[in-house]
Amino acid sequence: MDKFQRIKHGGRAVEAARRWNIPLDKILDFSSNANPLGYSKRIRQLNLSEFKLNMFPDDSYAELISAIADRFRCSGNNVLVGNGSTEIIRIIANCFIRKGTKVAIPENTYEEYRYSAGLFDGEVVNLDFNSESDVAFLCNPNNPTGEVIRRNKIIDFLEGYKGLLVLDESYIEFLEEEERYTLSDHIDRKNIIVLRSLSKFYALPGIRLGYCLANEEIIKKLERYRISWNINSIAARMGVIALKDKEFFVESKEYIKKEREFFYSRLLKDGIRANNSLTNFFLIKVKDSKKMAEELEKKGILVRECSSFGLENCIRVSLRKREENKELMMDFLSFRDYNRKVFQ
Repeated sequence: MDKFQRIKHGGRAVEAARRWNIPLDKILDFSSNANPLGYSKRIRQLNLSEFKLNMFPDDSYAELISAIADRFRCSGNNVLVGNGSTEIIRIIANCFIRKGTKVAIPENTYEEYRYSAGLFDGEVVNLDFNSESDVAFLCNPNNPTGEVIRRNKIIDFLEGYKGLLVLDESYIEFLEEEERYTLSDHIDRKNIIVLRSLSKFYALPGIRLGYCLANEEIIKKLERYRISWNINSIAARMGVIALKDKEFFVESKEYIKKEREFFYSRLLKDGIRANNSLTNFFLIKVKDSKKMAEELEKKGILVRECSSFGLENCIRVSLRKREENKELMMDFLSFRDYNRKVFQ
């Protein structure tokens, strides 16, 4: 793939509705990996007339950064906020990657790491836990495979690693025992940046909001590359509300655990091969992923075709509400009845 070719991500409901002339509210999007419960009810109570949209946002984002710092019991000086975690990946690349910088990235992972490294002429190599590099990107849990690495293994890697580790924890809130995997309590180290997102667990992809945690020196360097007013006033306020809603956090954890167990048991019952995910999405092996994704899209059902991740004939599906998940299962079975070789 051309290193400057823009990446097509999941969550393209508007495009699919337009392409197939389907009302947007009839699209079932299993491709975006957002929380099936949607966003916090407290956000729905926001009165937009309270916002002074004729004024610039507070570029210090003091309230938002304070909410993030409270969540992780760290200083606001350990926090950088961005227009989605993808913008922060680009800021990191702009700050730390130059021509000849050796950038280690695992196979079959989020494509923006490789794309951003290429934009700044980094030399991309495959990441294993014995590799030497200047910068390493690691997604934990990994998108799209759902694989999870225990924190002790990453800590051991950090102890002997001389480069900078960018640890993307955008999906970690979906895990039952987040504390067994996160390194958000290791941000005082000199060689780690922890990425988080409000698009996934907090179901706010439309406002574009993410952040990273690191030691003060790293944050100071990154701040130089942050565009002024990169987050709008409404998004910043919504982020504060979402992060402070503990009831939503607990309810979401419980719901996703229950729905994940149901979904996986149905896959097994129907003889469909999938990873036993600890997150809110599953990677499923099929015979022809591109054809299956397109046929489902024609019906208003979106799944993530995974060839851009380097995974041939795999689709990624995220959890939705129970009845919607059942509908997807029925479509899977109708495909299998039509063509017994649709699933491998």
